[in-house]
Amino acid sequence: MKLQRYIQSLHEDLQVAHESKVSLQKALVEANKQVKGDDSNDIMSSVLEEMRQEQEKLIKEKQIITEDNEKLKLKVADNEVFITEILEEKTQVEEKKQIITEDYEKLKLKIAELLEDKEEQYLKEKQIIIGDVQNLKTDIFEKDKVIVKLTSQVEEQSQNEKQIITDLKEKELHIAKLVKERQERVLKQPIKETSSIGLQFNYLIPSMGKSIIL
Repeated sequence: MKLQRYIQSLHEDLQVAHESKVSLQKALVEANKQVKGDDSNDIMSSVLEEMRQEQEKLIKEKQIITEDNEKLKLKVADNEVFITEILEEKTQVEEKKQIITEDYEKLKLKIAELLEDKEEQYLKEKQIIIGDVQNLKTDIFEKDKVIVKLTSQVEEQSQNEKQIITDLKEKELHIAKLVKERQERVLKQPIKETSSIGLQFNYLIPSMGKSIIL
C-alpha cells in the first residue's frame, strides 16, 4: 500500500514538471512577442539557456524518478512474489490445521466411544462379579447349614457311641462279676456237684457271649 502511494507521488511530480515546462514555453513565446531587436536576442538566449537548464534538470529528475519507479516495480514484484509465497504457505498451514483439527475430532470421538465401551464392559463385569459373590455367599450359607447339620449328627452319633461303649463296659463288668460269683460258688460246693455245675456254667458262658455280641 505504501509503495503504491509512493509511485503515485512520483507520477504527480512528473506531471508537475511537465506542466512547468509547458508554462516556460508559453512564457518564452509571450516574451518573444513583446521584445524586438538585439534585446530580443539576448533575452531569447537567456530564456533558452534557462529552459535548457530547466529541461536538463527535469530530464535528470525524470530519469531518477524513472529509475526509482523501476526499482519500486521490481521491489513490488518481489514483494508480490513474497506475498504469494506467504499466502501459499498460509494456505498450506490452514489445510494442515484443518486436517489436524479433523484428526483431533476423530480421535476425541474414538476416545469417547472407547470410554463408553469400557464403562459398559466394566458395569457388566461388575454386575457379573456381584452376582458371583452373591451366589458364593448363598452357596457358603447352604454349606454352613449342611456342616452344622453334619456336625450335630456327628456329635449325636459320638454321644451314642460313647453311651454304647459305656453300656458295654457296664455289661462286661456285670458279666465279670457274675462269672466271679459263680466261680466262687463252684469252689465252695462238693466234687459231685462240681461236674453238674461245670456243665451249667458251660451252657451259661455261650449265652452270655451272645449277649455281649448283641
